[in-house]
Amino acid sequence: MSTAIPAPETTNADCQRILEEFVVGNAELQRMELLLHKFNLFETLKLVWHEVRHSDFLSYLLDPHQNHGLRDRFLKALLQSALKGAVNHSVTPIDIDVWNLTSSEVHREWQNIDIFVRDESNRLAVLIENKVQSGEHSDQLARYYDCVSRECSGWNIVPIYLTIEGEDPSDERFIPLGYDRVCDLVEELVDLSGSMLDGGVRLMIEHYAEMLRMHIVTES
Repeated sequence: MSTAIPAPETTNADCQRILEEFVVGNAELQRMELLLHKFNLFETLKLVWHEVRHSDFLSYLLDPHQNHGLRDRFLKALLQSALKGAVNHSVTPIDIDVWNLTSSEVHREWQNIDIFVRDESNRLAVLIENKVQSGEHSDQLARYYDCVSRECSGWNIVPIYLTIEGEDPSDERFIPLGYDRVCDLVEELVDLSGSMLDGGVRLMIEHYAEMLRMHIVTES
């Protein structure tokens, strides 16, 4: 019978050497430390965990009539991302690509719905229920869907359940969407539209993406 040879114990000197190798000359660590100490507008105003403020800012980006200069690019990107791979929906990512959504109206807290997008020219209604720290209550998803169905009878309805980790909604008609994907879309938006954006708008969007990476997107 062979006897297992015990692994040598790690000494304090070994730990010290390993830590020094990690810290000294580690460019990635230095970049991370600079990022941690970098000024961020959303952190400074203590808006990181304010669900209402996330909805406010996302509504701003989604609204083609706002002064960000994005027109309907972010609205299209978010809808295509949510609809990709979704089943049993009357709208496809290809439809969104073809449609002109610049006439869309974006409303906050219409009938208590966090974000409601209405595009009459394409008979499209989008409702987004946003959850950052709270959860569902009182069958609200079903109530919101039924409300939009009555208001926009016969329209294409896209219901989205936005949470930090893309949790499954209680109402299967809703499409789950995680903040990780929102963060990706915001960063892609800056990369693709950066040169066309006003400097202040670009800075604000960059700060929002950085805040999401630091605090909201779990794997970050």
